[in-house]
Amino acid sequence: MASGKKQIPKRGPYEIVLAQSNKRAAQEYAESLRPIIIETMLPARSGKGMGPKALAAALNAKGIPTARDAQWHPETVRRVLMRLGPSLKQEFKEAWLEDSLRKMVAQIKEDFPLNVKR
Repeated sequence: MASGKKQIPKRGPYEIVLAQSNKRAAQEYAESLRPIIIETMLPARSGKGMGPKALAAALNAKGIPTARDAQWHPETVRRVLMRLGPSLKQEFKEAWLEDSLRKMVAQIKEDFPLNVKR
C-alpha cells in the first residue's frame, strides 16, 4: 500500500451468491407483506396518510415481525416500501377507491333504505 489507497478486499463467488440470495429473500418477504401494509394504511387515508413511524407502530401493535423476527422501526418500513416500489402506491390507490366506494354504498343504503313490497 505504498500509494496510500485503501485496498478493497476481493469478494469470492460465494459472497456474491449469498448477497443475491439475501436480496431475493428480502424481496420475497417484502412481497408477502404487501397486503398487510395496504390493509394497515387504508384507515389512515382519510387524513394525511400514514408515515413510516406510524406504520412501524401499527405493524408492531399487530404483532407482525420483521424478517429477522424483530420490532419494526421507521427505517425498516422505509426499506420495505422501497422494495415494493411504485406498484404498491398504485395498489394502495385501487384498494382505497374500492374501500371508499364500499363505504359510500353502505352509507347510502343506511340513509335511504329500500322498503319494497312484493
